Amino acid sequence: MNKMVHALFAILVLLVMVSSKVQADNQVFLNTIFPTTQSWQDTFPVAYLNSACNGKKVLSFRHLLSATKRHPHFLNNGSTEENVREWAAFLANVSQETTGAAEGQYDGGLCFSKEVGGEGIDYCSTLNEEWAHKPLCPYGYYGRGALQITNPYNYNETSQEVYGDDRLLNDPDLILEGDLAWEASIIFWMKHKGGLASSDTSIDGYITAHEAIVLHHDFGKTIEVINGNLECQSPGADFRKRTEGRIEYYKKYIDKFSKQLKVLVSNKEKLDCYYGTVDPRPEESAYRCGLDWADANGKCGQSCINDGECSNSEKCFNGVDPNMCF
Repeated sequence: MNKMVHALFAILVLLVMVSSKVQADNQVFLNTIFPTTQSWQDTFPVAYLNSACNGKKVLSFRHLLSATKRHPHFLNNGSTEENVREWAAFLANVSQETTGAAEGQYDGGLCFSKEVGGEGIDYCSTLNEEWAHKPLCPYGYYGRGALQITNPYNYNETSQEVYGDDRLLNDPDLILEGDLAWEASIIFWMKHKGGLASSDTSIDGYITAHEAIVLHHDFGKTIEVINGNLECQSPGADFRKRTEGRIEYYKKYIDKFSKQLKVLVSNKEKLDCYYGTVDPRPEESAYRCGLDWADANGKCGQSCINDGECSNSEKCFNGVDPNMCF
């Protein structure tokens, strides 16, 4: 009996040691990349030099380390090369979502912790009945956090993972407290299965962003998981710019961190998620003519920018479902 107890105790100690090692690995990796406060701030110059940026406090390095402790499989891929690739992919998407950079520049990551202009965007009305009437619909579920979590479904998914209940549906600004701005995005990255059934990437169907970059080295698929058909099926020019921004950030971070850690990591494979002709007019999918909002959302009529471009008493409505016209 004593031998059995000792054996069980030994196994328990071993499991704790393994768990501690896993837990520590992503901390070691991040501290190696950012050994000083200045090295972190130098990576995000716009966020730390522009007084208009509100993201640097919420999206701090201290909060990032705190959040990653609870997700030991994030940035723990068995090699420095794979960790650099995942970190570059994750941070590239984060940087584009939060960017405050001037057009054509890729130095603006972590500037904004909330979606610019998000308070006026309806993320509810195109959803099914279960989600279209949640407490803060239509305008309360705009982007917040590192990956700018949007719409009530994603807020609920994150809330269930973090709290085991739906409290983020009632108070989505909780994402901006403590380290949750980072943790919510890590949860989305690691656990949310997204993408398109028929894809221009190397992977058809649904997958996590973590799996896309770690198992398939497909950065384009991470974009598709995050923003789906808006960037990866039939994007307008505005969304196409966002995709290009993600790709440029990714190439920049791969180059920066691989040189810093003296490892060879390719930044040229499977970068994009769309290879068709881009609609030169970004408003086409989001603005359409109709007698009312529901009418505009329910048909693929003449696209518009203002009421004067519509006829027969129709008006121009924005925020309609882009899927209707693909």
